[in-house]
Amino acid sequence: MTSRRTFLFRILPATAAALALARPVLAADPELAESDPDAIKLAYAADASKVDKARNPTWAAGQRCDTCELFNAPDGGELGACSLIKGKLVRAGGWCNQYVM
Repeated sequence: MTSRRTFLFRILPATAAALALARPVLAADPELAESDPDAIKLAYAADASKVDKARNPTWAAGQRCDTCELFNAPDGGELGACSLIKGKLVRAGGWCNQYVM
């Protein structure tokens, strides 16, 4: 017969491991909105094809977040981290005025 103590010592490590693996999924960063103050400072557009060229003369065809050196999407997904924006994800097809080739 298994005692309560034995059961707890067996189940606690498995529970802790499951919670550690689930934490990144639960704590996923939100997507950066174009109305966010950080996005406004950077003239961020979630869709690079819709950049206002008159207001952003540094924009050039082919510039997108996924071709910028500041962008990091480890799984190659549509959303990724930008080293300029902490705690929020940007779209791979987006653009901002700090684009680095």
